[in-house]
Amino acid sequence: LSVSWLIHAQFEWNVPSYTVTLHANDGTTAVSKAAEAVKDIPYAAPACPFAPRGKVFGGWSLTPNGTSVKFPTVFSGNTDLYAIWADVFHNVTLNAGTGTGTAVTSREKAAVDYILPTFESTGFKAPTGMKFAGWKVSGKTGLSAPGAKLALTGDVTLTAEYTAADVTVRFDANGGTGSMNPLSVKALSSTTLPACGFTAPQYKKFAGWSLSKTGAVIGSAYTFTGDTTLYA
Repeated sequence: LSVSWLIHAQFEWNVPSYTVTLHANDGTTAVSKAAEAVKDIPYAAPACPFAPRGKVFGGWSLTPNGTSVKFPTVFSGNTDLYAIWADVFHNVTLNAGTGTGTAVTSREKAAVDYILPTFESTGFKAPTGMKFAGWKVSGKTGLSAPGAKLALTGDVTLTAEYTAADVTVRFDANGGTGSMNPLSVKALSSTTLPACGFTAPQYKKFAGWSLSKTGAVIGSAYTFTGDTTLYA
């Protein structure tokens, strides 16, 4: 009796692989390791795990300031990949609202807060009898003050809003004697005029208030639109 054996040798391939490390490259401070790259096997572009504000991912580079790598590609050793970023811009439009002035649109980086401007810096003018109250930001409720920070997530319009101005009413004795303190009132609202505190000239009596030294009497109430002097 004879027995023969057929013996098969089994082998495992030991193919070198390399570590690919992803760098946020100012997107964030994080570093992430992608799946290993296998020698001589084309490596597909890894997904970007970083999401910095106001930036759009533009590909991977072999250096922090390099150009984008074309994938799939073959690596010959451990490799560092650096995210390439481009700034995102949004339109910011300044609108005079019911005031006067030409609307202005600027392109602003989304990565940094936009600082709301002062009303004076825009060149806009408030309607007669009114003053600037704040900015109405599209998509938001309430008013925002100049100097406030605004995170830009899309195009935005800032519309100037207004409120009645405070005006000063002064009094002129117009030939009489004495003095009267100025009066602070809200513009665009009917104001009851005060009694005359002056002493009338000899042989005359107070007839009312006028907008000029020789003008007609305006009555017992008046709506002011700006600083005004009333003459007895």
